[in-house]
Amino acid sequence: MLTLVLFACYLSGILRFSSEENTPSVARIHSHSVPIDLVEQRMKEAVAQGLKVAAASGCPRLFNSAGHLTSNQHARLNALNASVQSSAGANVCQPELVSYLISTINGPQNERPQLSFDQLMWIAVTVAASGASILNAPSCMEGGGGGGGCSHNFLVWGMGRDSHVWMNANCIPEAAKAGGKIRTRTVFLENYESWFNMIRSKFPTMEGYLIKYKWTLGRAQFFFQNPYIMDVPDTMKDTCFSVVLVDGPQGFKRDHPGRMEAAYWSVSMAKRCLTEMKLDVVNIFLHDVGRSVEKEIMKIFFYPNSQILGFVAGSAGELAGFRFTRSSLQDEGNVQPTE
Repeated sequence: MLTLVLFACYLSGILRFSSEENTPSVARIHSHSVPIDLVEQRMKEAVAQGLKVAAASGCPRLFNSAGHLTSNQHARLNALNASVQSSAGANVCQPELVSYLISTINGPQNERPQLSFDQLMWIAVTVAASGASILNAPSCMEGGGGGGGCSHNFLVWGMGRDSHVWMNANCIPEAAKAGGKIRTRTVFLENYESWFNMIRSKFPTMEGYLIKYKWTLGRAQFFFQNPYIMDVPDTMKDTCFSVVLVDGPQGFKRDHPGRMEAAYWSVSMAKRCLTEMKLDVVNIFLHDVGRSVEKEIMKIFFYPNSQILGFVAGSAGELAGFRFTRSSLQDEGNVQPTE
């Protein structure tokens, strides 16, 4: 729980909004190697930039007067960082996300994720907090879910060097205390067979599927004019995902599939699950939003149906976050950010 509270306060620092225009301003932080000291710096920035937000969110005082982590917290993070092995997360649930992300970012160059530390942390804390909220859901507390228990589901479009991070973020150690009634499920979808086989060989316990896309970037405008819900594996077709990351397929050449189909399926799923009262909130992240097709995806599919959470920059592309709720689906006044 301490980790989640730290994350919540931290996020108030990297996601900054203009109160006058309700327009997100981008936190342009580029990080590839992030030691403990930089985490402390980020926490200090969060105190300086988001003190009022943190107070309004009920964040307790987790820093000393100088805005640093307390000595006990600093020692605890250092001990956790030292204990995390590079192979952890392939099959083991690691609830200490801060330490795990630091270990991942500081791994060998050819194994580091493309997403920046701040982008990884934003998604990871959203997944972890969303999953933790299930523990307090009345239906789960009562062993609900139609007798089948409760499941927190996370969908990732694309497989890569960050796949183990998402498997790890969507783990609820407390689930064992519920006698198996609370479960987590992380699903990966990939269209390149060679990449699919390589990642699966590294993380054999992951649930991943090889899929095909029908469209290409060269025909993106035709898709926007006549969108359709693409085919996905039957095992996940009717699943409701609380969090979605659209970080695939590739989309920087005309013959690449682009992310139109993945984004439209995700938004359609959110609408269905919210309308059917199966979920109350769906968070969707879209990577590489600085590209022209991703801008169209946001304009046509995301902005009219969701609340903009903000943007976080990275050297491999900007990340945007959106929150879908039943009220956002009906809100015709959702604001689009200015250029």
